This record gives sequence, C-alpha cells and structure tokens, in this order.
Amino acid sequence: MLVFQKYDQMIQLLGSFEQNIYTNWTSNVGSVSELNLDLPLLTRSESTKLISVNFDPQLVSVLREVRYLQSLKREDIVIPDSAASIYAKNDLFRQYLANLDLIVSRYNKVRNTILDVEFPLIEGQLNQLDVQLDKAITTLNWKSEAVWDYIEDTRQKTGDLEQRVSSSKDNVDSMNTIMAKWSSSPLYEKKEKSTDCDSALIPLL
Repeated sequence: MLVFQKYDQMIQLLGSFEQNIYTNWTSNVGSVSELNLDLPLLTRSESTKLISVNFDPQLVSVLREVRYLQSLKREDIVIPDSAASIYAKNDLFRQYLANLDLIVSRYNKVRNTILDVEFPLIEGQLNQLDVQLDKAITTLNWKSEAVWDYIEDTRQKTGDLEQRVSSSKDNVDSMNTIMAKWSSSPLYEKKEKSTDCDSALIPLL
C-alpha cells in the first residue's frame, strides 16, 4: 500500500512540475519570439568585416519545442498562437537560413582570400555588394516583406563576385605554373660544335 502511495505522490509531483514548465513556457514564448524575429538578418564584425547569420538560438528552441508538443497530441496542451504562427513558417525559415548561409560563406571567402594587389580589381563590385548587405544588417528582419526576393538577389550577386575572384585566382595559378615550367629549362640551348680531329689530318704519302 505504501508503495502505491509513493507512486501516486511521485506522479502528482511530476505532473505539477510539468504544468509549471508549460505555464512558464506559454507565458514567455510570445515575447521571446517577437523580440528575436525583430533582429536583423545579418550581423557584421567591425574588426574583420566578416558577416554572419543572425537567427537567434532561442528561435531554434521555440521551433523544436512546438514540434515536440505537437507530436504529443495531447488535448490538455494548447500551443500559444504566437508560437504556432512561427512554427507555421518553419520551412520558410529553413529556406532563408540555407540561402543566407550560402551568402555568408561566399562573401567571407572573398574577404578572407583576396590579396592586397587583387583588391583594386574588385573594389567597386565589393562596395556595391556591401551596400546591398547593409540592408540585411540594419533594416531587414525576419518579419520583413519581400525577404526572399532580397535573399535571391543577394545570393546571385555574391555568387557572381565569388566566381569572379575564384576564376581570377585560377588564371593566376595557371600562369604561374606555365612560367615555372619555362624557368626550369632555358628557351635556347647553344650546342657545342663537334670537331673531328682525324678528318682534319691530311695523310702523308
């Protein structure tokens, strides 16, 4: 009998703990989500000029938690409208993140690999791209209109610049390889003139 009593007490404690966790989550998830959705799409390091995607880990947690609660299929669990509306855009956020990650990777590759002597060749295009990226750093957030159109356009421009830099470096590498082959052997070799001493002798009779 004592074992059953302890069991019932434990079930009640777990139920109370679960309810407290759920209540706290529902009371905070709306404000946390709205706050993080208002963040800009990208951030930039002032020291390195490199950029990064600005999707807060708290939003990732919200998406996971909503997915988990939905999988329980319990009638006593009601997901707040704010969290449900965010989860309804889960696939869209994944699309945003995948393409923003590609933009960041390409842009940072250019910044990290460009040489000082090469910089003047792309300075104009890079400055134009920086103006484009500043919109995602200062103005556009995760709730803005036409975010996908902006991402597609920026992805194309970043890809064009990265491809231009890569092609330029490939051309330089090819020229260096050719010049290395040339320097390893002379273009013209002077052959020594052979002298046949025996043929120069006139036999005496």
